Amino acid sequence: SSSSSSSSSSSSSSSRSSPRLPAASDISSTANPYIKHCVRLRDSSRYRQQQRRLLLVGHTLLSELAEEAGSSLDILVLFTRPGTDLPAGIAARRVITVSDSVMKKLTGLEEAAGVQVVAELALPQYADLSAWSSTNGSSSSAATEAAAGPQQGATGPQQQQQQQQQQQQKLRRLLVLESVQDPGN
Repeated sequence: SSSSSSSSSSSSSSSRSSPRLPAASDISSTANPYIKHCVRLRDSSRYRQQQRRLLLVGHTLLSELAEEAGSSLDILVLFTRPGTDLPAGIAARRVITVSDSVMKKLTGLEEAAGVQVVAELALPQYADLSAWSSTNGSSSSAATEAAAGPQQGATGPQQQQQQQQQQQQKLRRLLVLESVQDPGN
């Protein structure tokens, strides 16, 4: 009876904690628990947010993201078809070769023949935008000084103005989207 209680406690904790990266280098079964985890990432926004992970399907998207993100891109697992070369400049913690049926399951596409890679990525940390919002558009000098930090008080007014202008030039526009329905459209 102790084994059944430990298995129920481990299943309830697995819904909250991220699963371990698979040790296997090949997966051919769509019933594999890690494949099921990836399908859940693909299908459930809530699960993606809980796990702080996402799936990215396709060589082109992955290459473009890698070019933009550089070394900050955290690829946990790269699923590839047999004989597929890794995209240039892509490094993953684990590279796993999968069967056609598993690739089809991962992508959710009826015809996944053209898809050579699927990546599981860690979502980036949320950015703190409170300092940005107080220095952009705020006429309050107190808010600007608070956002700039204690070292700002030691500089003259002209230097403060130059630093504020430099901050504003770094990020001129900010687009925030929330609760987007059908983001693929």
